[in-house]
Order: sequence, then structure tokens, then C-alpha cells
Amino acid sequence: MPEIGHVSGTVTLDGKPMEGVQVMFEPVDGARSSTAMTDAEGKYVLQYNGNTEGTKTGENLVRLISARGATRDDNGRVTDPGKKEAFPPEYNSSSTQVVNVEGGENVFDFNVTTK
Repeated sequence: MPEIGHVSGTVTLDGKPMEGVQVMFEPVDGARSSTAMTDAEGKYVLQYNGNTEGTKTGENLVRLISARGATRDDNGRVTDPGKKEAFPPEYNSSSTQVVNVEGGENVFDFNVTTK
């Protein structure tokens, strides 16, 4: 297993904590990515695999994804319309957010503004 750094932090959008945001750290060398989901306070802890928290050390591209597709019942009726992406493209599909993860504890807060 590669060297792993523990990663946690908080995600806010326009000053408000964002719940249910998928946080993805993708090592730039193409190694396995790590993900987390933010809680009601916008806090996250990255999960490398089932038993290990964190992500591979070194440079990681970060994506913040709040969009969710529609949910349908067995008859095809929409039960949840889902939601549009709240974050600008430079935080997800065209991410320019690169952080350097080191061994041990890492805290990365993402305070995104759209205005």
C-alpha cells in the first residue's frame, strides 16, 4: 500500500456549510482516488478504502460534487428531482484545485464563493 496521509476538513459555499457534498482527492500520478461525504456541518474525512482513512501522499486533484441525479420509483415516477451542481466547474468537472498531501494529519478546508 502507498504512503497514506490522513485528510479532513470543512466545505462551505458562500459561507454556509454544505451537507452531502462528495469530496474526491485524485492523486495526480493516477493512483487510487479517495472520497468522502460531508456531514451537516460541512465536515469530511477522506476514506482510502474500507479500513483506511486518508489518501495517497503527494499532489492530489480535488473535486467537490454536490449534484445528484433524479431518483425514480419502480414505476419510473420521480421521487426526488435531484439537484444541480452548486460549485463552479473549477471545483469539479474542470477542477484546478491541487493540494499536496503529506504523511500524518492534513486539514484542507474549501471555502468556495460563487458571487
